[in-house]
Amino acid sequence: MSQHFSERSATYPFTTREQGFIEKAKQGRLRVELEKTKATQQLIAYCVSTITQDRTAEIDSSFVAEECRGEGIADQLMRNVLAWMDEEQVKAKVLVVLWGNEKVYSSYKKYGFFPLSATLMQKQA
Repeated sequence: MSQHFSERSATYPFTTREQGFIEKAKQGRLRVELEKTKATQQLIAYCVSTITQDRTAEIDSSFVAEECRGEGIADQLMRNVLAWMDEEQVKAKVLVVLWGNEKVYSSYKKYGFFPLSATLMQKQA
């Protein structure tokens, strides 16, 4: 998250984001990929994706628990979601990377995602 807007993460809980996904899904399609541990069924990763009515697909949110990173979980989630998007014959695939998290660009590059633009927001006083 951008150092200029770090306070937003505290005031924008996942339940609020979840409601946004549900609203988007009403106008298109929603897919939620979950990964749990085999032993305890504890949730360790997820990927939420949507397809709008105009056939634009977005990877809206993804996460892998820190202790599980490097095990190929994110790769499998991405492959599953991208296969779904291909099956749905979307016209474009997008994802948003928050400013300050540019280190993930190289991870997404292997799936064909590259930076296109940057959105700047005026900070309210």
